[in-house]
Amino acid sequence: MTKKRLLFAIILLATVGAYGCSESENPVATTPPAEVGTVSLGDGIPCGDSLVTILYAGQFIDVGTVTVYNDQDDLFIRIETTGGWWMTESHVAVATTLEDIPQTGKGNPKVGHFGLWAEHDPPVTTYTYSIGYEYEPGVELFLAAHAVVELHDENGQRIQEETAWADGFEFPGNNWATYFTYLIQDCGGEANEICDGDLKVITWDPLEGVGLVRVELYYEYEGTAYLVDSVTGVDNFEGYYEWIVEGVYGEGTYWFQIVG
Repeated sequence: MTKKRLLFAIILLATVGAYGCSESENPVATTPPAEVGTVSLGDGIPCGDSLVTILYAGQFIDVGTVTVYNDQDDLFIRIETTGGWWMTESHVAVATTLEDIPQTGKGNPKVGHFGLWAEHDPPVTTYTYSIGYEYEPGVELFLAAHAVVELHDENGQRIQEETAWADGFEFPGNNWATYFTYLIQDCGGEANEICDGDLKVITWDPLEGVGLVRVELYYEYEGTAYLVDSVTGVDNFEGYYEWIVEGVYGEGTYWFQIVG
């Protein structure tokens, strides 16, 4: 299988002592990644409080959750189904006013005009959207999250299909579609810290033709790259992984790499 690499830079350059992290033994030096490079992304650490709302199918069936959070650079909307339900489509709208969410003249949402959308083939149980933002802390956003979901039996066969919406307030129109609001959280100066025990939320665009990927954490100091740790068998199509950091080595740059 051809390896395809996607590099995520956690903007760290942090001195452990300055933030009270405990020192760890230096890792064994390894060969740096063949494709060395980073992209300027937030590190995915939720700032402040995340918002979690129920994903309802057919108006009353609890089929999962929608979680919204932001780091210092990006807004994340994670849709997750549970209980045997799977997503085949998802659509998300983000606006600063309710009127800016695409709607018909009668106030019904126009899902086909939402700014974020994806078809999930094969179906997925988790999908995360991320977009850059320049809002100040405290700005109120209006969001609508829609999905097409299907219930599978124990043999993986579809036995029911429904439309689903993230719980919230009803649109002005005459259907049961809903929207909700989220306040941009203040990241302060903590978003660039890294210490043992930190949660890093890693998201990526699924690699084409790859089922499972390896998630790697690298550390670079004075031109030498070290492989800190790696996890294999991660679902590429979910494009989402939560990493608890262990082994912080002091001043330097950290990044995550997705290898398929």
